[in-house]
Amino acid sequence: MTCKIVATGDKLIGGGVRTIYTCIEDMIESAEHDILIATFSMSQNIKELLNLLEAKLKLGVELIIIINRLQEQSEEIKNYLQYLENNYDFIKIINFSKIDPGSELHMKVIVVDRKKALIGSANFTWKGLLDNYEIAVYFEGEKADEIYQLISKIIYSQ
Repeated sequence: MTCKIVATGDKLIGGGVRTIYTCIEDMIESAEHDILIATFSMSQNIKELLNLLEAKLKLGVELIIIINRLQEQSEEIKNYLQYLENNYDFIKIINFSKIDPGSELHMKVIVVDRKKALIGSANFTWKGLLDNYEIAVYFEGEKADEIYQLISKIIYSQ
């Protein structure tokens, strides 16, 4: 199993520690079958990553996004996610607050092809992926599928 630490913040990156953003970018680019994202917050100002996700949808890669309190996200991201849902067949947006109104989805996870996963503290936002001091663990192998299966309990509980 491959396991690497990735980070955000000038004092943390370098010396063999790559950025969370480039790790996610590489993960999305490598996706062949499915991408699962679970996040507390998402913003439109990470356009390059959102464009990569849309490009994968065009190729038939399944995209599932579980987001905390979708109704409280920015209008831009709500509109963009609605655009994706209206224009692509292989996308599912799940508003976590409708599944469990009394709880918060605070995880920040991306799983690609059930073979690669990134778990960390960064939201899917410009600040989380590029400005803040955040840390995450990237890994490949069977644990990625275990994470996917665990999060699937949320997906299929609705």
